[in-house]
Amino acid sequence: TGGHVESHFHVFVSLGILAAYRDWKVIVIATAIVAVDHAARGMLWPASLLGDASASMFRWIEHAAYVVAMDAVLIPLCIRMQREMRRNFDSEAEVRKLSESLTGTVSTINAELEVVRESGDMTRRLSGAQHPALHGLEHSINELIETLGGVIYEASVMGEAVASASMQIASSSE
Repeated sequence: TGGHVESHFHVFVSLGILAAYRDWKVIVIATAIVAVDHAARGMLWPASLLGDASASMFRWIEHAAYVVAMDAVLIPLCIRMQREMRRNFDSEAEVRKLSESLTGTVSTINAELEVVRESGDMTRRLSGAQHPALHGLEHSINELIETLGGVIYEASVMGEAVASASMQIASSSE
């Protein structure tokens, strides 16, 4: 720093930047490097550290105390940020797993509906919901299929009745 006390601020800025790694060990290593540098230069060449050759050779201890105070804030912050990052990763993994489960279940339901559509088999019911959130949807679709089956059956019965009545009318008019 050429003895410019103001240049020491780079240590605090650097520690703040290193905190972005979210790893408290990086902060401790950087602090140890600064402490060894300041101790050696403070005792052997104080002018290079403080710009004043007459300064106490132990003034570096004061500077180290400020860095340790900064570490007292950054280290718990790094630990907290790392925990939050892990929780976010775990949450994302759960969401991905849920999404895959839902996608598979929806695909199964779609395939079963396609079989119902192609075969016209209104007695067929869905049973592939693997996720509890889709059980209600599956139940509603089954009720709809049952209702449609009932309507189709009633329309068929009515159609047969109309056809029978038409035949009776036609045979009586001959």
